[in-house]
Amino acid sequence: MASKFHTISGSNANYPSSGGVTFAGGNRTFAFQGTFDSGDIKIQASFDGGNTFIDLKDGAGNDITVSSNTILTIDLGACK
Repeated sequence: MASKFHTISGSNANYPSSGGVTFAGGNRTFAFQGTFDSGDIKIQASFDGGNTFIDLKDGAGNDITVSSNTILTIDLGACK
């Protein structure tokens, strides 16, 4: 059974401003659910402790963004 990992609320374009949500890497499935209005969630990773964030891309080279309820499987090395 799935459990809630994190809640994002508000219109801060750089949420969370503390540098992201900790994810140790590996292959994980994430479900995004909520009211998105006109906002998108851009999926990024940091490999240097949260100083620099890199936009994650799909197989076609497009930025991975979420703008509606969806499920994504992400597979990457250790990151923050």
